[in-house]
Amino acid sequence: MVALKEFDCVKIVRLLQPNRQYDGTAPVRRSPCVGDTGIIVYIYASDGEDTIYAVENVEAEGHTIWLADFLSDEIAACS
Repeated sequence: MVALKEFDCVKIVRLLQPNRQYDGTAPVRRSPCVGDTGIIVYIYASDGEDTIYAVENVEAEGHTIWLADFLSDEIAACS
């Protein structure tokens, strides 16, 4: 597995928690979907089992579509 770091582009490959909390800019805000891409904006300290990544998806105008936390099993580096 490739080590991910802040500002890396990642793709959502699965949603282990489909109804997760997320934030975004109204009216473009929506929940994350498999296949979406985003940028890692923060890496939380590991909880001993998994690392949690804060990932943001932004549209062309600069508005945040979603900002949410993901486990490493839910994301992969963009190819």
